[in-house]
Amino acid sequence: MSPGLRRPGRGPGAVNLGIALAVLAVLLPLLLNAATSAPPAAAEFSPNAQQVIKKAPDGQAAEVNGSGEGEGAAEGGPGGEPSASTSPSASPSPTVAAPSPGPVIPSDLLKRCVGPPPLRQIEDPQSPPCIAFFQGDNGGATAKGVTKDSIYIAVPTPESSETQYTALANFFNKRFQFYGRKIVLQFCGNGGGGSAEADQVADAAEAAAGCGNGIPPFASTFYRQNNGAYYMPTMGCRYKTIVVGSYSPFDKKFLERCSPYQYQYPMEADEEFANVGEWICNRLAGKTAQYADGNDGATPARPISEQPRKFGILLAPFTAVDPVARMDSLDPLRKRLAACGAEVPTDRVIINPVTANFDPSSAQNAVLQMRSAGVTSVICMCNFFAFGSLQRAASTSSFQPEWLTSTFGLNDVNSSFLLGAGPANQLQNTLGITFHPRMVNPLLNPYNVAVQEGDPSVAP
Repeated sequence: MSPGLRRPGRGPGAVNLGIALAVLAVLLPLLLNAATSAPPAAAEFSPNAQQVIKKAPDGQAAEVNGSGEGEGAAEGGPGGEPSASTSPSASPSPTVAAPSPGPVIPSDLLKRCVGPPPLRQIEDPQSPPCIAFFQGDNGGATAKGVTKDSIYIAVPTPESSETQYTALANFFNKRFQFYGRKIVLQFCGNGGGGSAEADQVADAAEAAAGCGNGIPPFASTFYRQNNGAYYMPTMGCRYKTIVVGSYSPFDKKFLERCSPYQYQYPMEADEEFANVGEWICNRLAGKTAQYADGNDGATPARPISEQPRKFGILLAPFTAVDPVARMDSLDPLRKRLAACGAEVPTDRVIINPVTANFDPSSAQNAVLQMRSAGVTSVICMCNFFAFGSLQRAASTSSFQPEWLTSTFGLNDVNSSFLLGAGPANQLQNTLGITFHPRMVNPLLNPYNVAVQEGDPSVAP
């Protein structure tokens, strides 16, 4: 200690310490609770993501949010600590000047971060890291359909749903950091699109041109009819525009044709089929068909439920011309089954077992082929309309096998069984595995949550 200095009194320090401990006693339980809380169960906007993003990519955090020390960090030495003078002439009780106030950020430029840490843009645990504030040069026109102020997105088949799409755009513009830009939707007509190749190619040309506004879009939403089996590759391969599929999964072979422009919400079909095979091998293969009913129709008749499982496969996408409607797309499933001794030869595989108009006779022919082959367990990778047709045909033929299904064809959605209208005596023998996020109350569905926040007047 310098000779000219004397130790300050202990009284003020003790008072400050007491105040600090009191504040800490109040805040500590709150901080611990916030740090350990789980994300909301309904926050599932990205089901295919593999891990939580814990750190913003380089160039996204420090440059736009300051030092990364958090809002209100003090000026001075490292970590916000004020620098203390060591001059012999320093006052025994130095005073620290209050830090100068930071810039006032307009409320419409400040994004709400969501915790617990790492902070995210929205409640989805897989959401990008939160970039609460950006100000500066965003690069201007950095890609086709991207300007200094806008990101143009084509909506090819809105089907009179402009209000819902606009509400979703409002949600994303409000909650996500687009660095000074806004999503601008380009509505292309008002119809439901068409399944024919010529219709989808024409609609893709309209969308790629900006749906009449002359600005080619950055990306396109999904095309409903046939999930855009012709629209997607036309947008991706010909027009080099990002396009996203929705409800019916394509396989990797289809998506990679126009890489990196084609994406989809569901898991790739070949990956899904491989996982279905793994599930069957782990849980069902080599055991008796305990969930089946009735007899096999042989002489003498034997209960199906007492027989070892024998598998057959029916593959029925939503349209007969779906890119997945081919024998080799089932290779991942059949190879998994063969590896555990449950091989399914081609005579127990039927592609498009139900005709386009769901003719009952076509469904009955497929069911009788399964029964005559001694199948106890039908793996039905089928759209829900075909699924219901096949189950009705099975009841007509007094055939009650096990029905094994999955997300393919949307058979893991409650409403699908109502639309497919399979009979109760077949549905009770139906089981499967899902690749969708867990179903929640419709009002908590992420889509409805986003729409309601984007426009509270829109009915869920």
